[in-house]
Amino acid sequence: MDASKHFIPFAFLIALAGGCSHIENGFRYEYDGRILKSDGKSGLKGVNIRLGRVDAPQAPDLSNTKIEKDTAKYMDKAMHVRTNGEGHYLGVLETVRGWSYDMFMGSPLGSTQAPDPPTMSEVILYVSEAGTNKWQGYRVPVAADHQKEAYARVRKLHLPDMILPGKGEPLQLVLPGGAPSTTAPTTVPAVPVPGAPADPADAAD
Repeated sequence: MDASKHFIPFAFLIALAGGCSHIENGFRYEYDGRILKSDGKSGLKGVNIRLGRVDAPQAPDLSNTKIEKDTAKYMDKAMHVRTNGEGHYLGVLETVRGWSYDMFMGSPLGSTQAPDPPTMSEVILYVSEAGTNKWQGYRVPVAADHQKEAYARVRKLHLPDMILPGKGEPLQLVLPGGAPSTTAPTTVPAVPVPGAPADPADAAD
């Protein structure tokens, strides 16, 4: 018997036994900012905040299936945070996907080193005023100078200050002044986003 005729099939079986897999990983965005009262100076305490991507994946419809409880696995993880007495907040957004690599027979194909997360020119900030459970999303620009700090898998975002005038009134963005540096900051209305995306954590709020 010519053993060479059986070499390829045998090698193929070894490959199957060793297995191959595709590893998906996400990015981590650490963000901070401040919510101000209508006077534009005092911090507003107790405002609930969470961050979202403009192009975040929608939650799959897994209702009435055996994996209905797995919905959160297919969505970004947005930490719910609350402003402190000075109006500051600090939170984390983890994307469900972002970079990946393949494994073959226990060995990686390509680099397993996570790249720097991409910058985001705009994010969606979801706000829920103290004493309510109603979320409203706003499109918030992020300046390039405010997201320079990054390393493997992590990027830091510094969001502009925002004014929350009162219940039911739209958020105001406080934009830095231009040149010369003595130019006073300006406030512009934040663009609202209709509806908040499905969030499995909302049910527990």
